[in-house]
Amino acid sequence: MSTRSRIGIVFGTNKNELKVKSIYCHWDGYVEYNGKMLIDYYNNNARTEELINLGDISSLRKKISTSGEHSFDNPQEDVTIAYHRDRGEEKRINEEYLTNFLENIVESDIEFVYLRFRDEWLYATVDYDYIQEKYVLSAFRPLEYKVQELKKRGVIE
Repeated sequence: MSTRSRIGIVFGTNKNELKVKSIYCHWDGYVEYNGKMLIDYYNNNARTEELINLGDISSLRKKISTSGEHSFDNPQEDVTIAYHRDRGEEKRINEEYLTNFLENIVESDIEFVYLRFRDEWLYATVDYDYIQEKYVLSAFRPLEYKVQELKKRGVIE
């Protein structure tokens, strides 16, 4: 079973015209894995943009670039697996206004959302609200604090 997530970066200066450039990640979207990976290995805008420029990914790893033979079926250790580069699929990078992104995310099958906003990682979850009988997006919170909390509790290293 996969834990699907979206990883993106928010850009623009006018609050009403902020845009999100994002990719889909199929595996390990929970904070204990993807969240920690983003804090540990993608904690600046340039590195985040490099990741997003791969297009949708199967799984996030420490590295983006390959140093030899690498494919979807035979990946190098610690190298992110991308659908376009590693399996020859169409490159998909989603770009839309932040308001549209937030509306559309609850209609998708995404469980975790990670956004790089003003040099900081934020995260939110998509959960089913049984009273409202619909999926809802939680508030975005600083990812750094959540990862630190999980480390203190011994959940992650």
